Amino acid sequence: MKYKTGMIVEGKVTGIQPYGAFVNLDSQNAGLIHISEIQSGYVKSIHDIAKIGQKVMAQIIDIDEYNGKIS
Repeated sequence: MKYKTGMIVEGKVTGIQPYGAFVNLDSQNAGLIHISEIQSGYVKSIHDIAKIGQKVMAQIIDIDEYNGKIS
């Protein structure tokens, strides 16, 4: 995998759920930004922060080695 923990990457928001935003990093890799990690402080609604199609910069904080899920 070309991604490593700690990297800052650009992605595109592809889905929003009450618990976080799904972000495509490239054509094969996607990750989840949990609502508690999307910004510092309390976030009442993720819809106030992220929109589908929005480009975002995100830091990779974890990669599950077993299933390849990126956080």
